[in-house]
Amino acid sequence: LRSVSPRRTRCCQFMVVSALLNLFVGMPVALLVVLPNNFAQIVEMLTVMDTFEKWNATAGQPGSMPFKHCFFNLTNGHALLTATPTPVPAFEEVCVELKIEAQSFDFELSDDESEYTSKTWSRMGVVNPYDWNLEFVTLNPNLLALLASVGGETALSYAVPSLYGALQMDAAVIKADGTGALNEGLFVRHTLHEIFRGYTSALTMQPALPASAMNIYLGYESRADLEAAIADGTAVGLMGAPSDGGREFTTTMKTGKGRPKDIGRLGAIK
Repeated sequence: LRSVSPRRTRCCQFMVVSALLNLFVGMPVALLVVLPNNFAQIVEMLTVMDTFEKWNATAGQPGSMPFKHCFFNLTNGHALLTATPTPVPAFEEVCVELKIEAQSFDFELSDDESEYTSKTWSRMGVVNPYDWNLEFVTLNPNLLALLASVGGETALSYAVPSLYGALQMDAAVIKADGTGALNEGLFVRHTLHEIFRGYTSALTMQPALPASAMNIYLGYESRADLEAAIADGTAVGLMGAPSDGGREFTTTMKTGKGRPKDIGRLGAIK
């Protein structure tokens, strides 16, 4: 690309400013006064969410936002467990194109039209379905949480001998990537799908909650699925806990009516 000289840049800036001055100098004074007021009214009319039609044309429509996120795959797990002295952890950076899909529903406007509530379905996924099969070696969040809850490995051996025995069995075989026989030791290998959508722990035979928490509405493929679950009382929220009538999915926002500066602000929790 060609570089632009400072002189040429200043010249272009002067020409733009001059053109704007010429435009406004030629306008009647009354028009210059009215124009900003009309513009503000137009902006307020378009952005104040005081009708179902305005809300439905924006937040009520399905949306999707792609973005890139980079994960770090541990590459020397075996050496970290066996080598002396212990080496520095080494990672491979793997970047994946992700997307967040979202849509709001159940719009309700307050009597004074100052606030509105709506529920929101959202889901995080991958742009390329093949990326669900990518595998990553990481620290085992389930094991760390378990040891922290009982006070360490020794305490676990007394509190839950069966789990301690399973950990001993896992550690008896260390694979080349640093994972154990049951894939439940200090390091574990999981696909991107398991990390985002959750999996059943071979150690506890329970859902892997830290993984599930990355995707709050992991069980709902669509807005219609979430609506149906809320309606029949089976909806679940964060960490798989039962939903309180859809409260976890509900947001109250200021409409901005009469107070444009409130547009986009959170309202009182209902």
